Formats: sequence, structure tokens, C-alpha cells
Amino acid sequence: MSILNKNIPLTLVEQLILQSVPFDDPSHKNIRMYIPYQPWTWADNTSITLRVALDIFEKCVKGTERIDVKRERFAGHLCGYGYGNYDEILVLLNTWPEHMLG
Repeated sequence: MSILNKNIPLTLVEQLILQSVPFDDPSHKNIRMYIPYQPWTWADNTSITLRVALDIFEKCVKGTERIDVKRERFAGHLCGYGYGNYDEILVLLNTWPEHMLG
């Protein structure tokens, strides 16, 4: 099973994205476009695939500064929660458009 098909709770994805970017980064505003707050989503603990989580992250940080650092932090957080190893996730993030086609 590819790590891209692993399920991850949407609440955890939001938490990890917010922890991976500085508090005053535009990514905090961007995240609401891709993960709008819906009480029933949080209550049901909705899960998405890691592929979708990485896509949301990339869309949130697109056009902001120091994306490489944000990717490193996000990869580290995902690794810490058991979603693949650091190097594998970092390679996926650094080559992301290629993986969204499949």
C-alpha cells in the first residue's frame, strides 16, 4: 500500500499545517479555502488520504515565502505521527505536481 493512500484525520491535517508555518504567514488564511470549519466534519472525525492532505498543504503554501522550510517542517510532523519516513515525504512534497497526475 502506497503511503499516499493512507488515511489521516482532517483535524490532524489542519493542525499539522498550522504548526508547519509561522503564525503570521498567509498560509493561515489560505487554509480556510481548503479546509473550511464545519462542526459535523470535526465531530465525525472525517479522514482524507495523505495524497489529498499533501495537496491541501501545497495549495496553502503556494506563493508564500520559504516554502522549502515549511515542507521540511510538515514532513517532520507527518513522520512523527507515523505517516511515512521523513525523506520519502520530503521527496513527495518537493516533486508534488508529478504525483497529483496519478
